[in-house]
Amino acid sequence: MMTLRMLCAILCTGSKNVPSYRCYFYGRDNHIIGREEYNAATDEQAIVDARAWYAERKSKDGFEVWERDRFVYGEDRPNHPIVAGSAR
Repeated sequence: MMTLRMLCAILCTGSKNVPSYRCYFYGRDNHIIGREEYNAATDEQAIVDARAWYAERKSKDGFEVWERDRFVYGEDRPNHPIVAGSAR
């Protein structure tokens, strides 16, 4: 079943394959050290995917999930003003 979000992504981009989510992984110095671009049907699934990738990484200094320019979730970044209150 196609959701309104999926339909909008197709109409706005002309493709189902354009990644709508990004997961940024952070290093100790608070710089981005890695990134995944991917599609997910829901925010919850995007977070599950990000947690799985994070679990496989050697660096455990936090990650953030974004859908285009919308902040979705952050984990293990207690000093970040947006992320500190985003626990789900």
